Amino acid sequence: MPPKKKTLSKKEEPKNTTAVKKTEVVSKKKVIYAEIDDEVTDIYDKLSSVRAKHVYIVLPKRAIFFQSIVNLKILKRKADDTEKIIYFITNDKNGIHLAGQIGIEVYNKATGEGPALFSTDVDDEKLRITPLRATVNSVEEQAPTRLAERKLSISEILRRKKTKKPMDIAMIHNPPKTKKRTSKFVIVAPNRHALIGLTVLSVFILLVIVYIALPGVTIYLTPSASVLEKSVNITLADYQNNQAELSTRPPHMVASYPIDTIVTKSITHFSTGKKFSDNGANASGKITIVNTTGNAWPLV
Repeated sequence: MPPKKKTLSKKEEPKNTTAVKKTEVVSKKKVIYAEIDDEVTDIYDKLSSVRAKHVYIVLPKRAIFFQSIVNLKILKRKADDTEKIIYFITNDKNGIHLAGQIGIEVYNKATGEGPALFSTDVDDEKLRITPLRATVNSVEEQAPTRLAERKLSISEILRRKKTKKPMDIAMIHNPPKTKKRTSKFVIVAPNRHALIGLTVLSVFILLVIVYIALPGVTIYLTPSASVLEKSVNITLADYQNNQAELSTRPPHMVASYPIDTIVTKSITHFSTGKKFSDNGANASGKITIVNTTGNAWPLV
């Protein structure tokens, strides 16, 4: 039996057009691969080299980039400045959590949740993320590209050849000699701290040499001392009887006051206790004490 040809109905035409549009969107996306030790500056350098608006960044597990949320904020702000939309493709749980906090969409190829990327069948919901070759960074390998330079015509090429100066044959055999650099004598300025230290050391050595080498003399001065004696007569005048005279403050006169006091005096005598001869005897006698004053002096 001949194979039956499948006819498309009018209801299926919008579905095909939608598939074409999705394919066109995917074709403009770019993928960059980050290493586990890449910093935010390294990833931004790779991002800036891609001209596409939608850029997917593949990050491995335990990447250094996911250690701080500041790295993600910096990369997102730089991407917004260049009018680019970035997406993460990673299995790192910490990276997925941090990206969700700042609003970056994350694709996890370990689970079947979320939209699938980079596949030929657009309508399949369980597609896997297929890795790209290292030499190709675009989904469509044979996409036409526009040359940055303008094509030259034959007449312009001939004109450029005419404007070039002819090369001398002698210059080929005898190339110009490069001048050798002459070494210049350079005086290096001494270190300031070393110069000060050397000066102080030199002065100290000079003082030691002067102290040792020069002769020394020791001079002792003994002044002659003499005792000056001078006698002065001082009168002790009773203050109550000579009050008028003492008010004039005469020289060599000092006011005196009578004071009643008790004076106690102890006399201690130590005897030897030795006998000079057998016939000797202890001293004995009488002591008479006479009080010639009008005050009573009791004897204890």
